[in-house]
Amino acid sequence: MRGILGSVLLCAAALAACGGGGDESPQSPSGLWGFGSNDPSGAVAIISSAGQAIFYTADGEIFTGTAEVSGSDLTIAVEGYSEFQTTFSDGSTHGTGKLSGTVRTGDTLTASLTFTTDGGTPITADWTLPYYSFYEVSSLSDISSAATGFIGGGPGTTIFIDPSGVVSSQTTSGGCVLNGAVSTADPAHNVYEVSYTYTGCSGAWQALNGVPLTGLAFNSTNNVPGKLAPLQFTFVVTGASATAKYGLLSTLVAE
Repeated sequence: MRGILGSVLLCAAALAACGGGGDESPQSPSGLWGFGSNDPSGAVAIISSAGQAIFYTADGEIFTGTAEVSGSDLTIAVEGYSEFQTTFSDGSTHGTGKLSGTVRTGDTLTASLTFTTDGGTPITADWTLPYYSFYEVSSLSDISSAATGFIGGGPGTTIFIDPSGVVSSQTTSGGCVLNGAVSTADPAHNVYEVSYTYTGCSGAWQALNGVPLTGLAFNSTNNVPGKLAPLQFTFVVTGASATAKYGLLSTLVAE
């Protein structure tokens, strides 16, 4: 009995040594991930402090969901979209899947994607994404600092963002008018919520008329560490009409 009691007391003093524990400090997935990676097939991840997550690839694939963390284990149920005017390999523009992996706060995020398009085609990928410290640079004031606006977000679009975050535009071609907003519940970090709609579009962009588009934005001026660029912001949004689903990636560069 004394030997058993001694073992119990030892376990109470050192849970990890007895195989117990489970009290690993929870890691945070919040941040900008993947910039500066040497993997050309990798992804970039934007994850807000509220857990809203968007991963996107150079191939025009966008995956969105809510990050859930247990210890350092990361899981995200995702919807996937091909970037507007592109498709997945089977012609689909949407699908569902899961990202699972691990995260170390401010260090590294690994994720394995298992995904199936609406057309039934499986897609898998494995990513190791380094943390990008530019997440810690709050830049909300910069988003309205360009006096003549930003170029991007559609065919020939000049986008204006006022100090309150109201977004508006009028394109020089196609007739599109964009209206929306940029906001943040976490002004200390470089991830923002964005929402907008198009009206009046014709031609290829007509399908987007009236579709509510929502997602995340970030100041991507220095989107490769050590390489300065003109002031720019990146918007990644998704949305759905009654008949189709859409993903858009826009880089807005100050005029």
